[in-house]
Amino acid sequence: MGADAVFRVEGLRKSFGQNEVLGGISLDLYAGEVTVLMGANGAGKSTLVKIISGVYTHGGGMMRLAGQAFDPQTPAEAIRAGVAFVMTAHVLVPSIDEELPATLSPRIVRELLREELDYDGVILSDDLEMKAIAKTYSVPDAAVRAVAAGCDGVLICSGGVELQVAALEALIHAVEDQRIPYKRLEDALKRHRQAKERFLAAPVAQHTSARLSYKQVVGCDEHQRIAGEMARFL
Repeated sequence: MGADAVFRVEGLRKSFGQNEVLGGISLDLYAGEVTVLMGANGAGKSTLVKIISGVYTHGGGMMRLAGQAFDPQTPAEAIRAGVAFVMTAHVLVPSIDEELPATLSPRIVRELLREELDYDGVILSDDLEMKAIAKTYSVPDAAVRAVAAGCDGVLICSGGVELQVAALEALIHAVEDQRIPYKRLEDALKRHRQAKERFLAAPVAQHTSARLSYKQVVGCDEHQRIAGEMARFL
């Protein structure tokens, strides 16, 4: 593991009762690189992210951020450490908002995340074509509702250009009709600009850690075996 890693996880463990979800995972994150977590459902991806973000506490191991011990006990602690992006979920949380899924809820996005937790980074929606949204709202309508609620950007992941254009046009009309204040767009643009300035200006680490080329990983025999097992359930 490289000594110049910006963020390091060493031997991280997590169990729920007798079920061990993380069995000593280690990884390094470097400036100027993108790291992707891949694995089947139940592999522990979400659990790892929730430990890093302070939702769960771990059961062993350690984390270091910029060389300092990092062990957030709450999401608020992780936010104060400089979380740059948060993606909303399309879950319904009746104790906070009985009607709207989190992505479309001003109570959750603006009042809870922005104001109560004092989060100042970029908020993105999850894919607006997911059934939790699409079964009730059209994608253009959901895009307008999400941005009005406080999201700084929305994901439309099918690759359908016509649908993306329709969502963009809906947002333009919502601003023209003053359903979305122009200041809301300025605020979102400011947060995107700040994130780009923060990361695009950062120097790219020159490290020599022994890591496999993506060509040796993507499509490897082990991944093909897992894909074959998952295909049996389709």
